[in-house]
Amino acid sequence: MARWKKGQSGNPAGRSKGTPDRRTKLRDLIDPHAEILIQTIVTAALAGDMQAARILMDRACPSLKAVSEPAPLQIDLSGSPTEQSQAILKAVSEGILPIDEAVQLLAGVASGMKILEISLLEQRLEALEQEIGGRI
Repeated sequence: MARWKKGQSGNPAGRSKGTPDRRTKLRDLIDPHAEILIQTIVTAALAGDMQAARILMDRACPSLKAVSEPAPLQIDLSGSPTEQSQAILKAVSEGILPIDEAVQLLAGVASGMKILEISLLEQRLEALEQEIGGRI
């Protein structure tokens, strides 16, 4: 049984609605000075302040994420999941497959195994329920 009724606060003495959090208060303090602050950082960066330059670059040009191009797979992934994993690791050791791609492929094999395992458990559970269901 629930300790609280629906609509009842678990902390009635907590922060009231509409009360701004610390981040909102800080933004409200900075906002009127934002243009001056940004110009100060730009000036410092132009004068050689590398930390100021980094702040500007991090905001203006976020880090790029790696994007893989689709490429034909040069290894045979037929067989059991164990055989597939062994083929992937062998391809890495022979320099045929980059490690980052191997990690993704191994994760795919592992995900496939989890899906298969859940499917088999579901089938077994249904069979047991049918068998037991007739006796209850």
